[in-house]
Amino acid sequence: MPTPSPAAVRATGLPGRARSWVWLALLLMLVAATLARVGDRLPARPGPETWEGSSVAAAVAASDARPGLRQALLTWSDLTEPWVLLAGLTALAVALVATGRRSRGALLLPVLGLLGWGLGTLVKLVVARPRPDEALYDASGYSYPSGHATGSTLAASLLVVLLWPLLGRAGRVLLVLLAGALVVLTGLDRVYLGVHYPGDVLAGVMLGASVVALTLLAVPGLRPARDQSSAAKRARARQ
Repeated sequence: MPTPSPAAVRATGLPGRARSWVWLALLLMLVAATLARVGDRLPARPGPETWEGSSVAAAVAASDARPGLRQALLTWSDLTEPWVLLAGLTALAVALVATGRRSRGALLLPVLGLLGWGLGTLVKLVVARPRPDEALYDASGYSYPSGHATGSTLAASLLVVLLWPLLGRAGRVLLVLLAGALVVLTGLDRVYLGVHYPGDVLAGVMLGASVVALTLLAVPGLRPARDQSSAAKRARARQ
């Protein structure tokens, strides 16, 4: 089905903001369809001769041989459950809006996180890739894309968007580094626990990053630089 042209979308008479959300929905559907297509081409159970199979086998062997590492991985898995990260993001957004440090538009960021998480769940159901046999604990659901990788990427990216207007240059650099570390550590955690193949993790990161990037592209009002709260203006003025 051909994608409607910008002129065709404008001809519908939708206001500019509504057109932005329509375009965002179309773009996200395209991303989900592309990831589902890629997932369908991956082997359901990669053998030890494949890069995914050998990576999981080596990672699980390393984790299983070190009880302390295994426990740390399990703890990190609990702390980075998507609902935990998104709940924390929601609480922070509400607090910043309530204190006037961010405008009410910031409350859309947690909603966007839930949307991205739901999109990942939909792709899981479409692809239905089994989890690795080497899993160190009984994880429910399908493997592709990784829900933890999707959730951590969404939460980390949205946290950057939420806090960006309130920080100076050094704070922004630190924020980006911490956000990147969260995503990387969560991805490694999933592979070392044997509950996901590397391809699952990469797909989750791509999905989460795409949702945030496309939203900021399609809906300019959500970009950090557009925040109109008085505190955000003061923070920018100090830089």
